[in-house]
Amino acid sequence: MLAGIAYLQPFIDGNKRTGRLLSNIPLLKAGLPPVSFIGVGRAAYGLGMTTWYELADTSYLGEAIAEGYAITAPSYLVATTTKRVPRSVEIRMRRRLDDAVAEYLSGAVDSPDLMPSDFARDAFRDLEGEDLDVTVQSFADVIASINELNCVCIRCHA
Repeated sequence: MLAGIAYLQPFIDGNKRTGRLLSNIPLLKAGLPPVSFIGVGRAAYGLGMTTWYELADTSYLGEAIAEGYAITAPSYLVATTTKRVPRSVEIRMRRRLDDAVAEYLSGAVDSPDLMPSDFARDAFRDLEGEDLDVTVQSFADVIASINELNCVCIRCHA
């Protein structure tokens, strides 16, 4: 959808934007996070589109999109599984929370008794007071909300 609509140019304007939007439909229907182009490198995307236009080869474009998806999908899952508006410390700690979740999931295999709150307190020991409490609670909420689908997506990120 993304490459095809952009290439065919069926509209006067907005073909690439429309293609990017339509490319998310199959993902959303399957219950997966949409592609966020925040994580897609501008140069890699440009090379991918040029290679598609000139050589009819979507491999570079697919690689650029897949790399961006691997970066942003876990953040989307963290945000949507908690079903609440994040506090400023959660936004600031987003990457660290993502990394901590992936690390916890990897470590939980060998240490099934490891408590999420204990892990989070250690992982975020540089924070203090309310920032630490909010981050630990956010981490624990994410871990409690993990199911088969988002666990697979989070592990792909690790």
